[in-house]
Amino acid sequence: MPSLKQEDIEKLIKWTGDWRIVFVKSKEDHMKVRNGTPTSGFWDLWREKKDEIKQLGIYVKKVEDEEANTSEWVVTAWAEPSEEEKEKSKEEWQEKMANRQDESEEDSE
Repeated sequence: MPSLKQEDIEKLIKWTGDWRIVFVKSKEDHMKVRNGTPTSGFWDLWREKKDEIKQLGIYVKKVEDEEANTSEWVVTAWAEPSEEEKEKSKEEWQEKMANRQDESEEDSE
C-alpha cells in the first residue's frame, strides 16, 4: 500500500475553518495551522497508522471545557507556508497594528 498523503487524511476530518498563518516562537518561524473534528474513519486510520499521520503534521488532543464539564477531541494540522503566504501574513499583521494605532490616537483626541 502506498504511503499516506496529507490530503487523504484531511478528507477524514470535519474542518472548523481554513488554514491560518501563526508565528510559532519555538520554531522562530511562521506555520500554517487549522483545527477540526475527527470522524470515525479518521480514528480507524489513527489506530492503524498514528506515527505516519504525525509525520504529516497532524496531531490529536483532548480539549477540556471545565465550565461545561465536557471534553472533545480536536485534530490540528500543521504545514509549512509558502514564502508568499508568510509575506502576506506579515503585511496583514502590520496593517492591523497600524489600524490599532490609528484608533488609539483617535480615542485620545
